[in-house]
Amino acid sequence: DDGNLSGIRGDLQIETDNLAPRRTTNLQTDLNLDSRETVLERRIRDFDPIALADLQGSGFTFGYSDGTSDYTVPQIDATASASDAAIAINAAPGVTATARTAASLTGLTDSDVSGATNFRLEIRIDGSAPIPLNLENVSSLEDVAEAINDTSDNAISASVVDDDEDPSTPDVLRIIHSGGQPLEVAYGDAPTGTPLTNNQQYDGEVFV
Repeated sequence: DDGNLSGIRGDLQIETDNLAPRRTTNLQTDLNLDSRETVLERRIRDFDPIALADLQGSGFTFGYSDGTSDYTVPQIDATASASDAAIAINAAPGVTATARTAASLTGLTDSDVSGATNFRLEIRIDGSAPIPLNLENVSSLEDVAEAINDTSDNAISASVVDDDEDPSTPDVLRIIHSGGQPLEVAYGDAPTGTPLTNNQQYDGEVFV
């Protein structure tokens, strides 16, 4: 009669642990802004990857619509790497540039690796000595990619990919240098110390 649920008086508690959360569906916010301030504007434009050859020996200017002074990128040297070009472009206000070098070994197959008497692969970064690779007992492109990924150089990585999005063609070994340094890759079945005939140079790309 007096509203008590039991003979013990106390605060009424409702357990909510088993209730599903409900998201907020309506939010109203009042903002007090200084109308004398200029409008903040940020525009982002991503360019397609730029081949290094299109940048070497070139200079260009970034223009800004927010009143920022134009910035002219000094002429990029004709022998510059993609990494060098990205560093030069990064100096422009509000611009971010990165570089990457990708080497797709379209001529190398699983059978080339498994059928070799002494399979060898050499990777040189910007003309350096070949990076150490443990290719003992490799028998597939996946094994070679794993050996490359086990190196101490964190800028180098490898994977087996569908390079042309054509299911009728075999996957290829792709080696990437994340800093955009030039790569020289050679491979073949040859005794240690003898030159490898399958040798190719790869330049990087710049992403802005």
